Amino acid sequence: MEALLALRKGGVLYLNHHPNEAEMEHYKGFHQYNVDEENGELVIWNQSEKTCIGQLLGSFASVEVKRMDNGHIVAIVRRNGDATSLPERLRKYVDDKTDKAELCEVLLNYQYRNTSLARNLKGSIRFGLFNLIQLMAQMLPWSLKMRVKRLIKQA
Repeated sequence: MEALLALRKGGVLYLNHHPNEAEMEHYKGFHQYNVDEENGELVIWNQSEKTCIGQLLGSFASVEVKRMDNGHIVAIVRRNGDATSLPERLRKYVDDKTDKAELCEVLLNYQYRNTSLARNLKGSIRFGLFNLIQLMAQMLPWSLKMRVKRLIKQA
């Protein structure tokens, strides 16, 4: 919805998605919704809801959708009319505070589930080592830095 608001009258939003990516990724991380084409309609759905985008947008925007030979779902959403704001029925889909809170929750859950103590420790050690090397490199005389730079370019 926010992308549509950013468009001028007649502006086009081009979407190119793998179909039903959330199903393939078991609803992990950013993959919370599936994008699909059903009977020439763009459909976004998950385990609890299904929305036909063309019907939702009504006269605010038109939607053309096609399933490509490679299986991707390609949709062109063209903004119609002179309205400068979303119609009332669409405003519930644009809620910055809720969107940001949900995104933070998804990211934190992903981080919690997919990051072990050993991985965090390894990352911290690498970061510290990188900083130490960078500090030592800054302390080298300029002429020596240039010689090292030339050697690296030759390699």
